[in-house]
Amino acid sequence: MEKVEDMENVEDVDNVEALLMAISRHRGVTRLNLCGTDLTSVEAGVLAGLLTGVEWLEVDSAKMSTRQIETFLGALGGQTRLKKLSFSKIDLTAVDPALMARAANQLEGVDIESAKVTNMQ
Repeated sequence: MEKVEDMENVEDVDNVEALLMAISRHRGVTRLNLCGTDLTSVEAGVLAGLLTGVEWLEVDSAKMSTRQIETFLGALGGQTRLKKLSFSKIDLTAVDPALMARAANQLEGVDIESAKVTNMQ
């Protein structure tokens, strides 16, 4: 299993989307660590497709818009390789609780430790 880590300096790359596309084309990548990465420049649908292409995804403290998060979680209802998701230290308060529940039920493991959530979520 290949693991891509240490994406903290990804902001130095001119085009984050191009970098993620290159990673996604490498089918051997099964674990992706985007912790602390600013993903806000990536179109929501493209990001969702890229993030659901790995088995284990860590996006702790990543910067993502509510639209990006909801598009990603919605994509988990379709074809996905994703089995484990770590969403810690992210503000999820604006995300639809029903969408979160459906997405979580599609996965083997979800970590939202230290994530900001509402009582309904």
